[in-house]
Amino acid sequence: NNHDILGTLQLNNIGEIVRKSNRTCFYFFSDNEEQNVQAALNLQQDNLLNALSTTPVIYVHARKSANNEVVDHYLQYDNHASWMEIKVVDSAILAFEKLKQDIWALPVNSVEFDPNTGIVSSPFTALIIGLGGTGLEAFKFLYEYSAFVDKDGKKTPFKCYAIDRKMDKMAGLIRSKMPAITNEELELIQAEVDSEKFWDKINMVINELNYMVIALNDDTVGLSLVVNLFKYALVHRRLDLPTLKIMVRCYESGTEWRMGEVVRNLNRSIDSNRIEIRLFGVDRDLYKCDMILSENILRQAKEFNRVYERSELSADEQWTKNFGEEEMKRLVEEKGMSHYHAIYDINRRVRQNVANELHRETKLILMGLGDGHVSTQLEQLCACVDTRKEGSVVYSGTAAENVLLPNLARVEHERWIASHKLMGYTYHLENDHVKKLHKCLCPWEDLDERTQSYDCNVVDTTIRLACKNV
Repeated sequence: NNHDILGTLQLNNIGEIVRKSNRTCFYFFSDNEEQNVQAALNLQQDNLLNALSTTPVIYVHARKSANNEVVDHYLQYDNHASWMEIKVVDSAILAFEKLKQDIWALPVNSVEFDPNTGIVSSPFTALIIGLGGTGLEAFKFLYEYSAFVDKDGKKTPFKCYAIDRKMDKMAGLIRSKMPAITNEELELIQAEVDSEKFWDKINMVINELNYMVIALNDDTVGLSLVVNLFKYALVHRRLDLPTLKIMVRCYESGTEWRMGEVVRNLNRSIDSNRIEIRLFGVDRDLYKCDMILSENILRQAKEFNRVYERSELSADEQWTKNFGEEEMKRLVEEKGMSHYHAIYDINRRVRQNVANELHRETKLILMGLGDGHVSTQLEQLCACVDTRKEGSVVYSGTAAENVLLPNLARVEHERWIASHKLMGYTYHLENDHVKKLHKCLCPWEDLDERTQSYDCNVVDTTIRLACKNV
C-alpha cells in the first residue's frame, strides 16, 4: 500500500517544507539497529520520496556488518534512481575515527623511535578485552597505526592479545575474514574477566603491554575491570617500563559522569606516568553533526588526493574523476568487474585516501615534528621532496633527509599492507580484487622502484600539506 508517513503522524506542514528543500536527511538512531535499517527501507516505499526534488540521505545507526554493507551503497548500482541513499552510522567506527585524530591515542606515542631516521626500536603490544564491534575496530586501528619499520627496514614486532568470553563462537569468522593475520600477531583467547584463566594471562603479559582497550558493552563491568587492572598493574608491572595506556569505552551517556570521575581519580592517585586511563566513545563526542556526516574528514581526504595527484582541478573535481561514475564505468567495461566488486574497489581506494589523511600525524611525529610543527624544518623537507623525480625513490637532500624520507615511505608501505590484511587480502603474484589477492603484499625490497615511489608520493604529500598549514 502507498503510505505518507508525515501525514500519518500529522506532520503535513513539515512534509511541505521537506518537499521544497534542496537537501533532505532522515535519521534513524534508536538502540535497535535492526529496526533502524528496516525503517529506512520502509521509508523508500513512502509517497514522500516521490515528491522530493533530490534523493534523500538516510542516516541509520547500525553496525557495518556484511548484511548492511550492501545497504550502505545502494546509490552505486545501475538502478539507483529507485533508491534513496543510505548511510550506516556505526558508533564503533566513529569512536576510532575520533581516536585517529587524538594524538595521545596514536600507537606511535607508545613506542621508542628516532626522529632523525623514523626508525622504531621497540615492539608494540596490546590487549583488547571484548572483541565485539568496538573490540574489532580497536584491533584494526592498532594494527594499522602501529605498522613501523626497524633499523633493517623490516616491520617492527606487533602482538595483540584479544580476550572474549564468547571467543569460541567468534574465532572462526575472524580468522576467515583476515587470513593473512596469524596467531603470532593476534592471539584469540576465550575467558571470563573474573576467571582464573583471565588473570593468569594478565600476569603473563603485564610487562609486555603498552596499550589496553576495554570494550565490554557493559559500563558497570568495564568500570570495575579498569579499576582492578589499574591496581594490578601498580603492583605487578615493572617500574622501568614506559606508560601503560588503558582505554575504556563508555557506552551509556547516563554513566559517563561516574566513569569519568573514577578515571580522573585513578589518574590523579599516582604521581608518575606509569599508567594513564582514558574514556572513549562517549555519546557527546560521537554524535556530533560533523562526526556523523564525516564531512570534515572527507574534505581533508579530497584535498590530500588532489595534492597527491598534483592536480590543477579542484579537490571535488579530482575526486569525481578518480571515484565517480566514469571510474565505475571503466572498472565494469574495461576491467570486467561486476558492479559489486567495482563498488568494493572504489570504496577500498576511497578508504585509503581517508587513511592517508588520518595517518599524516603519525608520520609527522616519526619525523620529530608532532603537533607543534617546526616551520623551518618543514620548509627544508618541502624543498627536499621537490628534488625527487617522478617514479624514483631518490631524494637529493641532506644525508639525514635521504635516510628519513625513504624510511617513512617504508612505513607507509607497511601501513598499506596492514590495511589490506585487515580487509582480507593475501599475497599473490597477480592482483585479483574479487579474490582479494595483491602482489604488493610483500617486503619493500621486492617492489619495483615505480611502485615504491607511490609510497614516497604519500610521504611527500603529507609534508606538502603540513608545510601549507603552518
